[in-house]
Amino acid sequence: MVLLKSKRWYIPIIVGLAASLSGFAQAPVAPTLATPSNGATGEPTSLTLTWNSTARATSYGAEVSTVSTFASTVLDQTGLTARNLAVSGLTAATTYYWRVDASDAQGTSAYSAIRSFTTAGATTLAAPVLATPTNGSTGEPTALTLTWGTVAGATSYRLQVATASTFAVLTVNQSGIAGGTRAVTGLATGIMYYWEVNATNATGTSVWSSVWNFTTNAAAVPAVPTLAAPANAATGEPTTLTLTWNSATRATSYEAQVSLVSTFATTVFDETGITALNAAVSGLSGGTLYYWHVDARNATGTSAYSAARNFTTGIGAPTLTSPGNGATDLGKTVSFAWSTVSGAVTYTLQISTSQTFASTVLNKAGLTAAAATDSALTNKTIYFWRVEAVGATMTSAWSTVEDFEISFTSVLSHSPAKAGIPTFEFRNGAIAYSLEKTSPVEIAVFDLRGRSVFAFNHTQSAGNYSLELANRSVAPGKYFVWFKSGTFEKRAAVAFTGNR
Repeated sequence: MVLLKSKRWYIPIIVGLAASLSGFAQAPVAPTLATPSNGATGEPTSLTLTWNSTARATSYGAEVSTVSTFASTVLDQTGLTARNLAVSGLTAATTYYWRVDASDAQGTSAYSAIRSFTTAGATTLAAPVLATPTNGSTGEPTALTLTWGTVAGATSYRLQVATASTFAVLTVNQSGIAGGTRAVTGLATGIMYYWEVNATNATGTSVWSSVWNFTTNAAAVPAVPTLAAPANAATGEPTTLTLTWNSATRATSYEAQVSLVSTFATTVFDETGITALNAAVSGLSGGTLYYWHVDARNATGTSAYSAARNFTTGIGAPTLTSPGNGATDLGKTVSFAWSTVSGAVTYTLQISTSQTFASTVLNKAGLTAAAATDSALTNKTIYFWRVEAVGATMTSAWSTVEDFEISFTSVLSHSPAKAGIPTFEFRNGAIAYSLEKTSPVEIAVFDLRGRSVFAFNHTQSAGNYSLELANRSVAPGKYFVWFKSGTFEKRAAVAFTGNR
């Protein structure tokens, strides 16, 4: 009887102890969230959620929803042993809510505080990627060019340069940059600079790029030279010429390059150690476009290249070689020759009875050789000739004008000279004369005010000759004509109507 009472008394005590002991093994506390931060914007549609560890937790559960009540979810995952969860397939420009709980054998905690983030819109610009100078580079000049990759959809960029990574005080704060490059000058020597870039268009601005840094030289490299001559885009330059530029601060020497391509991938002239402010360049091709630039150097380093200029070489005028100037007694067929010209593709030959070439008896273009013949010239006539060279993109000036005389017979249809005395007359608008032997001939035509309008001075062989004033660019009117051959001299007043 006493034993039974004892057992009944212990039963409630054991139950109470069990209940009391179970209070020492409770479920984990709720986790605290880590990333992304609450209210974050511009997040990618694929990202990783992270949270901090919770004592006694053996696994976690995470929920993602488009509503803060979590009445519905886009993701609900339990049994996570890591403290992160990769989420993908989210919708752009959408606000999401997320929370996490912790579990162990005793149970599951309450949910963490709720956070939200918003994914980037479909038109959100990506951050630029920095290019040069490379991150952490040293020995950079105090004037240099920063470059970065352009961003699809961006219309401009903003560059910030500072001496502290917090960008609390800015050395450069430039917006509205059109492309992926910006020249920066006036930096201090031996200083580390930090820089970053963002992209902008009509709909917004990207996040900043990653922050890079570079350190300038302890001693400054030279300033960038500026070019002087020839002027940019100059044409008609000789194939041997002198390039000139202005002095660059701190420079002790210069390098000059000339290239056929604007990238200077190859060069036709590349000279370093130039101590003067000029470089003589020779052996260039005629009618060709060339590019050139210059850098400055000292013991510390080399400046950036100057802005490139270009020039185009000209085509020289040909030099006449045959027939010689003033040649006489030429036959019916005349062979013409002249010097070849660098850069010439073809040549044009002109022959005229007028020294001004107001009209021509031959205008032959497209000659590929530096020679030509003509057999349609009139006997007892003085002709003038000249040649020009034609290149792929330009034409030379005309050569000097030279003359020659056709004289393949000694007699014309009218009476020959008598007893060695020249004859002279003005008929049908022409000065007609005859010579019995080779003699010097001088002819001058003056207007009524004594001004010379035409002059002729040549040694000619025996024969009959005629010089038409119309072919000598003489206008109709009254003139005085003076004719002399040897000791024979004659003057006459004539009326020239301009008709034969």
